[in-house]
Amino acid sequence: MSQAYMTALRLALNQRTGRPWRTRRGRGTSIDKIYVTSPPDRKKAELGTMMSRIDRAALAEALIIPVDQIVDMAVIMPDQRDEKLANVLRDLQQE
Repeated sequence: MSQAYMTALRLALNQRTGRPWRTRRGRGTSIDKIYVTSPPDRKKAELGTMMSRIDRAALAEALIIPVDQIVDMAVIMPDQRDEKLANVLRDLQQE
């Protein structure tokens, strides 16, 4: 996974949702995973979470995953990368 992929995903999510997101790679045994979170200025904990309901809903819609799978961040597994980026980009091309 390249930095170019991470940048493309982040920019596509930013454009699709109209709000900035942070993307990062995992470490150690999770190095192939991608984590998507709200930036620090939007991390206002709601009863034990670090992502607001609005952020969770926007991210779930953009990545086409159930909102209940997102608590503090969205995790994109290695076998899902191409599909998730294609979903976000396809939505942008249709708008």
